[in-house]
Amino acid sequence: DPLPPRSTSSTDVIRCVFLSDTHGKHDQVPLPEGDVLFHLGDIANRGNLQDIQNFATYLQTQQHNYQDIVVIEGNHDRDRDDPHRIDLKQELLVRHDNNHNNNPGSNVHVLQDEIVTVANGKLRILGTSWDTCERNDMTHIHALATAANHHQQQQQLQKEPRIIFLP
Repeated sequence: DPLPPRSTSSTDVIRCVFLSDTHGKHDQVPLPEGDVLFHLGDIANRGNLQDIQNFATYLQTQQHNYQDIVVIEGNHDRDRDDPHRIDLKQELLVRHDNNHNNNPGSNVHVLQDEIVTVANGKLRILGTSWDTCERNDMTHIHALATAANHHQQQQQLQKEPRIIFLP
């Protein structure tokens, strides 16, 4: 069944589109309309840098179809023998920004142990890095979430929906 059309009302549903494990074949996946596009890891096949660079180009074609795009690193988005050879955030954002004249208003977010608010402030996302999960140490993630909740209480903001993604 087709999804209902995007809403313009600030109180309506946020349409999230999720994909993962595309392993270099992201351009073969038909995507429905939505407000926020999430890619939850494994953009590449076994740390293939060309797959990641192609995905950065692909993001340019999707940027105008979604209010926000959120990317979380997967284990295939790195080189297992040299995990620091590929910096997913660097590859996606720098390549993306270079093609958009370093637009500070870019709607692409690559989360590595950080929180971002998307969908015009209606949804807050905490995304962890693959390294954090591999270390099995969520101490700083807990501290980050606690600080964000404290900040929200200080600002007396209304309760926001929350989604936490772990690779």
